[in-house]
Amino acid sequence: MWMMQRMVYDYYGLYMVEMFQAGRYSGFYTQDKTYVFVPENQEDSSLWEEKLQWAQMMRQTDQTIARFVPPLQKNLSITVDGEKQMLFELSIQEKQDDREEYSGAELAIFHNKGSALFPNASPDMFVQRWSQWWEIRLEQLENWYHSVKTKSVYSQMDRWFIRTFPYYLGLTENAMQWLKAIPANERVEEAGCICHFRYTPAAWVTIAPHTLPNKLPSDWLYDHPTRDVAEWIRYAMEQDASGQELETFVHSYEQHKSITSFGWDLIAGRLLFPYYYLEQMEQTYLRENLGNMEEILYNLEQSWQKEGNRLEQLASLKQSFPDAFRNSPDWLISES
Repeated sequence: MWMMQRMVYDYYGLYMVEMFQAGRYSGFYTQDKTYVFVPENQEDSSLWEEKLQWAQMMRQTDQTIARFVPPLQKNLSITVDGEKQMLFELSIQEKQDDREEYSGAELAIFHNKGSALFPNASPDMFVQRWSQWWEIRLEQLENWYHSVKTKSVYSQMDRWFIRTFPYYLGLTENAMQWLKAIPANERVEEAGCICHFRYTPAAWVTIAPHTLPNKLPSDWLYDHPTRDVAEWIRYAMEQDASGQELETFVHSYEQHKSITSFGWDLIAGRLLFPYYYLEQMEQTYLRENLGNMEEILYNLEQSWQKEGNRLEQLASLKQSFPDAFRNSPDWLISES
């Protein structure tokens, strides 16, 4: 701790009195304030500058937006344990009621504030943005799939990849086709907003019980608000949340921000997209992240075994939210 105290004082002029861990983030207290370090993640500095500008504007109406603290040298980050880290000051505010920390209502309020920073956008822009990015990722993996098949010796991961990729290839193609098939009369102009790369309960940081979560701009990006709704639903389904829990979240969200037919089409397409599979395969092959290969393979096999259950969950979503899957193909999602 002494070395960290010295580093914090040398780079920020702050006197650390205690360290703590909040989820994936390391932080510390001074006598009267709370701070966390956030990985810089090798992003272009211009992207960080944009995010920090958004955060500064958002803080005018929301004090739970974390405030960036630059080092005394005025650069973005310092190196902590071999990794570039940025420092943010958190606001510790007690909750005024018993609402859930990550309720749909709170996300909708965040989206409304974030959408005020941007004009309405063409719906085609969101459709093209998602489908083109998915297509790029799919083509990369497809190229690697053909490369792996030419190997003379296969690893366990290679065998699993060869066996499962054709299925996920078809699923991803259907997700892209879903977006492209959204009827023109449903493609209404809507304002994009500040979203998260993948919105889950871990996206916001809670330091102590009965306090409001803080929003870190580290994984912010501009997108359609239904991106976050879809990713929350995906996470909830992975955790085997009940249909009632999903309905409660969406209902509380729509009390503050309505989801249009176009928005539901985006949600449906995004939930069809096999995010977890592509992410793991990219880390394994494209980024050569060997890590704990046995653990990665085990998790992928568990996900594969649950695929039938995932499709059943999507079918149940059709019953809970008829607008979401009204155009679903019979072979993929059927009434239960």
